[in-house]
Amino acid sequence: MAQPLKRGKMPWMGRSLLVQAQGRTRTRGHIKAAAILSRSRNIHIGGRPKPSPSSTLFELPPAIIDLDSEDSPHVRPSDFRDELEMWEQWREVPELNDLQERVANFKVEAEASKTRWEDWPLPGQPRRLTERDILATVFLGTDSPQPATEQSESNGNGQHRLGRLDQPMFGSLSKDFLDSIGISLRISADNQFTVQVLLSRLAVQSQMPPSPTEDDLYDKFRTSTRESSLSFHDLKRMLASLLQTDSGRRVLSRSVGDIIRACAKFRSEPQASILVLLKQVEFALAARGLPFDMASHSQGTWLKDRLDNITARDITDTPTSRS
Repeated sequence: MAQPLKRGKMPWMGRSLLVQAQGRTRTRGHIKAAAILSRSRNIHIGGRPKPSPSSTLFELPPAIIDLDSEDSPHVRPSDFRDELEMWEQWREVPELNDLQERVANFKVEAEASKTRWEDWPLPGQPRRLTERDILATVFLGTDSPQPATEQSESNGNGQHRLGRLDQPMFGSLSKDFLDSIGISLRISADNQFTVQVLLSRLAVQSQMPPSPTEDDLYDKFRTSTRESSLSFHDLKRMLASLLQTDSGRRVLSRSVGDIIRACAKFRSEPQASILVLLKQVEFALAARGLPFDMASHSQGTWLKDRLDNITARDITDTPTSRS
């Protein structure tokens, strides 16, 4: 005889499902099948085997779902009491709440990265990606470089010469910079994957709408060099970007005075860093037959005096001279 109906627990709510009582009368076939299965070591009649401690399995409540017994006299439809009881049990699931929070945070992060990724900078802007950036990432990785510092070394004659600088001339890509162009920390944690993403971005960047005219590029560069928020790192990235194209190199040749005035503001920067930067620009333009004459500008004299004690021999061993 079937046991009395019991109001059970349902793992979800909102539908009129059928709940089967636990004690359905067994047929002869059931008894025969149970006898056969009882010989197996892995089958437990009358109860489920205990779950492995390493996994938490869902346990059916005393009232189980049976969609195939709608016409059976031993079932009843679920009602509001079942839904209310299950709501009280399942409305707060810490694991599910944590998962939903992570999904929401990831969605916000993905939208922000997409916005930054699609904000394509123009040539000459600090956020413009170059081939050198990818090469630097391959060899130097994406760890944030330490600020460049000068170390004075005595040669025994009372004279001092500059020691090594601890970062290359145009710097390496930091994780903060990668995040600013839409490459999140999840991606930049893997250097090999970061290089693949940078190559993809560089390919798309080359297919963007045509660059501004040389005059427009010249005006934008002059305006950028006069901004009070311009940092030495930003200036280096602007120069590196413009040195990649013919029009950019012509802009730099026309902007000698602006570059000198910008460098003159960086009084706290290592002197060798400024000298190497200017010499690299001068050599790159000279290789294309373009002038870069610092002496023809008023502040160029002051900057030249500031750098008089620095010679090429003093910085031969610095990483910046090999960048």
